[in-house]
Amino acid sequence: MGVFSIATTLDAHDFAEQLENTIAIDDLVLNIIQVNVDFVKKEPKNENSKDSSWFNAISYLVKHGHSEQEVLNMSYGTFLQYIKEAQAIERQQIKSYAIATRVANHAKQQAWEKYLKQLDH
Repeated sequence: MGVFSIATTLDAHDFAEQLENTIAIDDLVLNIIQVNVDFVKKEPKNENSKDSSWFNAISYLVKHGHSEQEVLNMSYGTFLQYIKEAQAIERQQIKSYAIATRVANHAKQQAWEKYLKQLDH
């Protein structure tokens, strides 16, 4: 019941008081599993995929400005949204680097220096 209280906003004592209501407890457990299906469901691993872990995901968010304690206190849905947003920011940075590289390769020296000065402001 303590685990379910962590996965929901309900207090563990609320669960203990409802132990005789097995149908409601069963429904609650099923709903918790459905909400967290991405964590519960095991995807088949292909040969090229690296093993993903909670540590890697938490580390990824810490590298993107979150504190470890903040990440550990997030709901699973919030956690996933922050992962998606961090990935979107990372993709945008890669795109910006690619554009800058292309500009550098095709710009004349004077135009390149002007471009760099614009980035400083």
